[in-house]
Amino acid sequence: MSSVKVTLNYQEVGALLKSSEVMAELNAQADAIIGRCAGNYEKSEYVGRTRANVAIMTTDEETFHSNLKSNELLKALGGGK
Repeated sequence: MSSVKVTLNYQEVGALLKSSEVMAELNAQADAIIGRCAGNYEKSEYVGRTRANVAIMTTDEETFHSNLKSNELLKALGGGK
């Protein structure tokens, strides 16, 4: 049996995680999640030190408390079943 050794190019992997293609996919996923929610949510996108990030947050107090009570965002992600 042969021994295979894989070496990652960390600079290229880091560039991929920060790329516009990854950001576009994250934005598409965030839009789909917000579409499954009934309240008022907004997304915030940024490129961090190691990767692209998208955060979803409530925009008003009523939605905030509704999400606390029913875990709407968690359910929109597919969790909380």
